[in-house]
Amino acid sequence: GIIISEGANNNSIGPDNIIAHNVDNGIIIVHPNTLSNTITQNSIFDNSLGIRQWDRGNIMLDSPQIFEFDIAMGSVTGTACANCIVEIFSDSGNEGKVFEGQTTADSSSAFTYEHDVSFTGPYLTATATDADGTTSEFSFVLTHAMHLQEGNTHAIIKLQHKPSNELEDNRLGSLHSGFWHHMDFQDFQGIIDREIIPMGLKHVKMTINEAEYFLNMEVSLSLDWSKPELSIPPVFDDYVTDLVSHDITIIYQLNFWDKANHPGGWEVSSRFKTEEEISRYLEYVRFIVSHFKGRVHYYELWNEPDVKFPLQYIEPADYINLAKRTIPVIKQIDPQAKIVVGSTPTFAEAREYLFKILNSDLMPMADVVSWHPLFGNVPDSEQSPGYYATYPTLLAEIMDTAKSNGFQGEFNVGEISYNGPGCGGCSIDDPSFSDIVSAKYTARGIILHLGNGISSGVGGTSSERHLHTNTIRNIANIFAGASADAFTVEIQTDVQNIKAFTFTKTDGSKLVAIWTDGVAVEIDSGMLATLTIPSISVGEVTGIDVLYGFEQQLITSSENDNLVIRGLLIKDYPIILRITES
Repeated sequence: GIIISEGANNNSIGPDNIIAHNVDNGIIIVHPNTLSNTITQNSIFDNSLGIRQWDRGNIMLDSPQIFEFDIAMGSVTGTACANCIVEIFSDSGNEGKVFEGQTTADSSSAFTYEHDVSFTGPYLTATATDADGTTSEFSFVLTHAMHLQEGNTHAIIKLQHKPSNELEDNRLGSLHSGFWHHMDFQDFQGIIDREIIPMGLKHVKMTINEAEYFLNMEVSLSLDWSKPELSIPPVFDDYVTDLVSHDITIIYQLNFWDKANHPGGWEVSSRFKTEEEISRYLEYVRFIVSHFKGRVHYYELWNEPDVKFPLQYIEPADYINLAKRTIPVIKQIDPQAKIVVGSTPTFAEAREYLFKILNSDLMPMADVVSWHPLFGNVPDSEQSPGYYATYPTLLAEIMDTAKSNGFQGEFNVGEISYNGPGCGGCSIDDPSFSDIVSAKYTARGIILHLGNGISSGVGGTSSERHLHTNTIRNIANIFAGASADAFTVEIQTDVQNIKAFTFTKTDGSKLVAIWTDGVAVEIDSGMLATLTIPSISVGEVTGIDVLYGFEQQLITSSENDNLVIRGLLIKDYPIILRITES
């Protein structure tokens, strides 16, 4: 294997090297000042990952995307960075064992390569190299040609992305906490630069404190009792300022461990039973809100108060009392601040806990109700049978109960999480999925909530989870400026269990998100359907694939003043239709 790091620039690897059988990466390029390294015409195979860019190495140049191919005919088309050299490879996995040839993407990013003979196969991958000699990672393996509609020969175009500060609100965010554990070694600025902003996320839930007393993760974390809670290091301040400067909304978690009064640690089964402890919490809240006033506009009172770990669990009545004591304190310091309550999972006992809050007289005081809905939950789950199928009904019940008790604010879900390789923030107790399957379920979870007018927060984001991360980025861009909006979509198909949600964007265009809601699989070529949207005078309909990040103009017709789309391929992950009326 080969490591290029610490500012090693303008190196060439290849042609004709064999780089194989590494337990980890075949080639890894590390650090933001490690640039313009070219990888060309090698045989790279049977590694954990063939080429890996990490911590902005080689500027994290986007990989090409292959959309159409014919192994026997030796033809392939796709997109890459504009005017970049594209190298085509055959492999039995997701690397590049056999170099097949190269071509150049045009100024619109499209490329076509015609080989003189058949490709070796069975799969094709590609790399891109820009004018500075910077080479990307291998493309995703495409096992079948990309089609959104039967018989459609319109050009397939790569989806364009914008960073957070160039997007309207998309109601999509992520979670980052426990900085006291990571401050000495976690390059959170790198996460901001390579993940949060490029992904187009518009809100970040964060806290310098540990979010939980104990996390059953790959690395078990307990509290660092040596770290002060009434102190904000300048570097953390800089993180917050940078996020806000990119038009990202901060949701600050107010978990508090009372370290100053218990420097050696302490144990109590349920928190905030005494006036003394409540007073110390309110002192902490005053410090945090006063410090971040003008930058932080949302405060979450406690993360998962239902979890019966020592120091974390709060009995429901005590939580309600604490919230009613805390909200006026925050509002006095910052009248514009919004207070988030709930923040529990929605399984078993946690569900009872949440509904005690929703049925209380706290509801008129709260600005946001939040919960954590999906931790690896799927249709065939052994962990919680039936939960996935009944969750939409539960979601409606949560919203209805809150409103019936005087709540008039926003709804927000957090930590939509599907475990898999590279998901350092996921619980080891959750089931694990491949990158593609976790991406599909995550996309469903996000759009299910957006379609109900609920902001969504995801867990387990990482540039190591390429398809998963790109899927979230695609959704963030597509749904910028979109709001849930009910209009009729009639679906004719033999498929059962279809989900469809409708939206209107600030530019007047409409979105339809549609998928089959059964068990997600690695390869789904789609099932045919005809969609009819009444009373739409169509100008153009574009199909968007959120998984692979491409769009294609669809073939439509107008019948009896209705928009009709025939031959649409509905898949086990959301396909988005963008409708621009004439």
